[in-house]
Amino acid sequence: MSCGTLTAAYTVDCAAPIIGGIDQNVWLFNFEDFQDATVTLDGSNKYKITAISGVVSFKIEQPGFNNVTSTQDLSYEVGISRYKHVVNFLVAGGTPTDTKLADTLTKGLFVAAYITKDKQIMFLGMGTGLRATAQTLRDFAVNASSWTVQLASEDTSLESKLPSHFVGSDGTFATAKTEFLALED
Repeated sequence: MSCGTLTAAYTVDCAAPIIGGIDQNVWLFNFEDFQDATVTLDGSNKYKITAISGVVSFKIEQPGFNNVTSTQDLSYEVGISRYKHVVNFLVAGGTPTDTKLADTLTKGLFVAAYITKDKQIMFLGMGTGLRATAQTLRDFAVNASSWTVQLASEDTSLESKLPSHFVGSDGTFATAKTEFLALED
């Protein structure tokens, strides 16, 4: 059977349409630390994470800003699907602490997570990590002169699968969110 063979029908749930958007915070994990974590996937769906332990996340909180965006791009390398995970967010403020954080983000390799408005906890960069891309980091005329950060899969090291969903131990959003937030430093 081919990797791209459908095995079940799919129907959009019209009674519960998808809600676009991402909440205002991003959680980052140091990629090296994440590689040493225990990540448990659902046996029937490689996109469902049921548990994570042995790693801490660092919340990039953005009160009053709703500027977290994310995209996933598909490319093919000799016929194999590869994915570029991208997350954009702001580091609001102009203090030396804010500048130091922006500088750290330009030098590290990370796994990113965020919560969507339709109650999904998404993980990006689990396979190869996300790195800051070449960009204008700060423009004093836009985004309240905040630092604008884009973390993305490197073109030379794309992900082998789409972002994963953290569903927690019982599959409910309430439990998943509690277990996810327990990973915070």
